[in-house]
Amino acid sequence: MKHESSDQYADEPVDERDGRHDGYHVDERETHQTNRRYKDTMFRDLFGSPERKAHALELYNALAGTDYDDPEQLELTTLDDVIYLGRRNDVSFIIGDELVLIEHQSTPNPNMPLRGLVYFGRLYSTYVDKQGGSIYGQKLLKLPTPRFVVIYCAPGGEHKGGKLGYDELWLSDAFEGDSRDIEVHCRVVDVGSESAADVLSASPVLTSYADFVERVAQKREIMTRSEAIDETIDEMIAEGGPLSEYLRSKRAEVADMFMTEYDEAAALKCQREEGFEEGLEAGAHALAARLREMGVDEAVIEEASRAAKAELAERASSRS
Repeated sequence: MKHESSDQYADEPVDERDGRHDGYHVDERETHQTNRRYKDTMFRDLFGSPERKAHALELYNALAGTDYDDPEQLELTTLDDVIYLGRRNDVSFIIGDELVLIEHQSTPNPNMPLRGLVYFGRLYSTYVDKQGGSIYGQKLLKLPTPRFVVIYCAPGGEHKGGKLGYDELWLSDAFEGDSRDIEVHCRVVDVGSESAADVLSASPVLTSYADFVERVAQKREIMTRSEAIDETIDEMIAEGGPLSEYLRSKRAEVADMFMTEYDEAAALKCQREEGFEEGLEAGAHALAARLREMGVDEAVIEEASRAAKAELAERASSRS
């Protein structure tokens, strides 16, 4: 569910006999087509797959404090659109009178409310179309209430003990003016913080997933990434926890999916570093140009540029 949609079946009616397309997701016969459009991650496979609705229901109950017990009460609404790095959104579904969006993050991202605005716009648009409604009509359209949650799970315990610094985000924090005519609220659950204890105790699958992430990160200090993943899978299968059967039956896929999550996080980090380097370069050029206008000797300009870059790099390092 992202900025641009796939319209392959947009005008086709629902066929409940084969479940071919319901406006949100495709069935297994379309998997070979869909896989060319996005890369799945372990989190999405655990909580957003039709065959694992029970996991999504468990997570929802943990987040909402409810006690639903029938996975079929949950209707997955994840869309098949492609966005950044070939990914679609993580998990979305309708249950009761709520439209739930759950996103997984391994790095801090204060822009999640903006992403949520885009995601919910697409979800509600699809919901209205599916109900046969029209946003141009005179009748008020009833909509499921939104619930937006980000599960923050940093590999290596980068923000253990609640160091993330926030447990909610607001779109209005990004506004340059005082207007609050549009607002998006996002709850953030940092699995490394004490405040997440109730959620984790009510969702053994989420707890095991976080444990998997942490074990791989720790093993990465002494072995390759693939070795760390393989050894973690072996351990957790042998221990017989909530993910043991899942890991046993999907071993190769899990390794590939987790590598995807790692690659995406690494790509984001690389982009931030590249952006910082570009900023340093631009600042140094601007300083040099100003000094030349002042008639400063070229050797002095070169030394000043080097010093400025070093100081900015040191400041950035101290903030990270």
